[in-house]
Amino acid sequence: MGRARGAGGAGTQGLPAAGPALYGKGGEIDLIAKRGRTIIFVEVKARAAEADAACAITAENIRPVNRRSRDWRARNPWAEGCTLRADAVFIGRGAWPRHVASVFPVDML
Repeated sequence: MGRARGAGGAGTQGLPAAGPALYGKGGEIDLIAKRGRTIIFVEVKARAAEADAACAITAENIRPVNRRSRDWRARNPWAEGCTLRADAVFIGRGAWPRHVASVFPVDML
């Protein structure tokens, strides 16, 4: 439910999908979007309160997103030279999803 609402929240910001969610050993990317020459890896966090969702972005869950982004980039050579960005969509009960751009740096290795 959270990812579906998060995708809708990102979609309301005009972010077309660049690929499906990406799952793998040690991590996942909830949504991959593209705007112009920018590839956006989106982390969706849903909690009872939106503030709790925002606090759920930690160094511990950034590392797996970076690993998956490297995997995705290796499989999508067309994205070479694109700007990479990591956004988040925070979801709290009874609130609209909130999209935050550049919530953490994308590992460029």
